[in-house]
Amino acid sequence: REELKLTSITVNEQSSLEEKWYLVCHIKSSNLGFASYLQNYRTIIIILALGLILSLIAAWYLAKRKIEKKSARKSVRLLSQGIEQSPAAVVITSMEGDILYVNPKFEEMSGYTYEEVRGQNPRLFKSGATSAEVYEDLWATICNKQTWAGEFENKDKDGNPYYVSARITPLLDKREKIEYFIGIQEDISERMRLQKILEETAITDSLTGAYNRGHFLVLCEQEIKRQQRYGSSVTLMLFDLDHFKNINDTYGHFTGDEVLKLFVSCISAELRETDVFGRLGGEEFAAMVVETDSKSALLLAERLRKSVENMVVLVENQEITVTVSIGLTQWQKQDEKVSDVLKRADNALYQAKGNGRNRVELL
Repeated sequence: REELKLTSITVNEQSSLEEKWYLVCHIKSSNLGFASYLQNYRTIIIILALGLILSLIAAWYLAKRKIEKKSARKSVRLLSQGIEQSPAAVVITSMEGDILYVNPKFEEMSGYTYEEVRGQNPRLFKSGATSAEVYEDLWATICNKQTWAGEFENKDKDGNPYYVSARITPLLDKREKIEYFIGIQEDISERMRLQKILEETAITDSLTGAYNRGHFLVLCEQEIKRQQRYGSSVTLMLFDLDHFKNINDTYGHFTGDEVLKLFVSCISAELRETDVFGRLGGEEFAAMVVETDSKSALLLAERLRKSVENMVVLVENQEITVTVSIGLTQWQKQDEKVSDVLKRADNALYQAKGNGRNRVELL
């Protein structure tokens, strides 16, 4: 700077005006070049910094994507493992109902392999015991994008029935349109078997299998109401095994129980499916015979009496003769309750026993 300053003074004193102007322009140009250099240097630094930042961002994004993919693969693997090892049966179908996937539990439950059911319709498993209304409700529910839950009976590969509790859910795509259906099924056959036993225990006599007193009277009430509405005939029969106490005392209660079971089998074989038969207690039984007039009822009662008389009961190679007294009556318009009909039939039974037993009396 001192040199330039001195030179400038020297020029001012010795040089012409043109030389002085050149010197000033040269100094100015040099300063501009230095400033431009500094500006370029800063730009390079900024570019390098931005590049480094972008590189770090890219590295972070790629690492994040890698972690996400790894996590997604792990989730898919866990989901697949969970479905494969699920204690519940899983079946996935297309929107048209064609089977696309079943898990091992479904194979175990149905007896079919995946290869055998792939592309098939679930109708393959229908046993015919579940009403059409259940399936109509199922289809209407899932087509409305809702989950259906219920129970129905299926049949396995060998044709054996089994009961399932099922939840069927539609799977939607990004546009909220149904793409697949997934069904989760649980075998409830054992539960249904136990439930049936409980229901039968509640309405049947445990020894003979006939309806118990309570359920028999309920059915009588229902039939009498139906008769009142439609005017159909109803006949009530009461049965009492003759001298049954002597059988118990002579041959033991085990033999007495066998006689009761044989008696029930004998009477049930002669009655129609529409008739109702029950044990009122001890050796006393009753039958409600529908759509039968008094004349036909008498003929039926006599046939039942003879069937019991011809019944063969063997105890230690000794044949026991069993007879029955029968009292019967028909429902009449003045009868308001079952007890009214039951009382009249009981009076008829009393007459049969009083007139020598092993006979039929009508009141």
